[in-house]
Amino acid sequence: QIHSKNMAHGLQHLHAAWQVEKAVTNDDESRVILLRFGQDYDPDCKLMDDVLLAISDIVKAKCDIFLVDISEVPEFTQQYELYDPCTL
Repeated sequence: QIHSKNMAHGLQHLHAAWQVEKAVTNDDESRVILLRFGQDYDPDCKLMDDVLLAISDIVKAKCDIFLVDISEVPEFTQQYELYDPCTL
């Protein structure tokens, strides 16, 4: 199961690269996967997390939202050029 039981701001975290890979290669092509890459303590990420939490009930039928802390899962930083404080 890729869904982490740990939630920050009411949103699910992915804590390992394999969890991120599994989320984006999900067989259900009818669902949108939104990944927030950044650092949980960053003010921009906290603001974005608040916005994502506010819309999560509205989009939950079609979209899964996951948080990925790039200090905990750094494997994608260079691959996806994640140099901004917060990236969707």
